[in-house]
Amino acid sequence: MRKFMHDMTTPVLLGDFKIDPVTQVLIRTTDNRSVKLSRSESLIICMLAEQPNVAVSRDTLLEACWTGKVVTNSSLTVAIKHIRSAFSELGAEDVIVTEPKKGYLIRFPSAESNLPEQAETPPAQDEIPAAISNPDSATPLLRMQVGKSNVLNLLPLITTLSKRYLVTAVAFFVTVLTLYQMTLFVESTRVDKHEILFDGQHMPPAIVEAIRAYPDPKAKMIAYPLGGICGKYQLIAIDQQSGFIDVTSTIEQGECHG
Repeated sequence: MRKFMHDMTTPVLLGDFKIDPVTQVLIRTTDNRSVKLSRSESLIICMLAEQPNVAVSRDTLLEACWTGKVVTNSSLTVAIKHIRSAFSELGAEDVIVTEPKKGYLIRFPSAESNLPEQAETPPAQDEIPAAISNPDSATPLLRMQVGKSNVLNLLPLITTLSKRYLVTAVAFFVTVLTLYQMTLFVESTRVDKHEILFDGQHMPPAIVEAIRAYPDPKAKMIAYPLGGICGKYQLIAIDQQSGFIDVTSTIEQGECHG
């Protein structure tokens, strides 16, 4: 007769479950939910757990788990049925497996193994279009469609970047143009406490008044004629934090003349 190698006073762990041979309770360790078993049923689990996936004969289980008692095969059949029901109640199926002509074996159960599958099942190979599963066999039309799809997917990103950097690009262009214009200026003057860079020509009264009215009492500014058929000036304030500020639109300079 096969004897127990396990100390029958110590709980036995079976994956996410534990059997306590003293209290004869089967416990699911993930939430401590439990099912009460008989002594013989607890001993059967412990004996099978000594060598998982190895079948133990019916005679060995009858002799070891009903010590001092005369029992029949039906007693073992009923006990196995109760054990399976206990595991099923705690969310584990197919823990006790019948091996024909050999006996029974136990598979370490896991409560998580009985949860619904969360991952998506990949499509069967025959459901995948041949052109996708084998890129080399793709037709030119399919390749063109895939390429067009990638471009269309990028359009929102391109549009967003264009809007984001358009203002920056315009500001940069204006700054470069202004710096270029500054190289043409040969003189500087002061209007009140404002330092003005200009081309040495007489500035219109409207420009002078706009300089005096500027809120920063000590601003550095640039005034230069726009040229062409208009006698208008452009007035730029240089701010240390904001950079170049065009204040021309706030000045009433009249209409263009021929």
